[in-house]
Amino acid sequence: MTDYLLALSIGPVQNFIAAARRTRDLWFGSHVLSEISKAAARC
Repeated sequence: MTDYLLALSIGPVQNFIAAARRTRDLWFGSHVLSEISKAAARC
């Protein structure tokens, strides 16, 4: 049996959120990061 390890890195989060020009952009960016984190935690 062969074992595998997949390592992913999400970041830098501060720059991603700082790029938001409107509240809607900030909310959507935060929502996307939250969904990615949830999906990664399920695996």
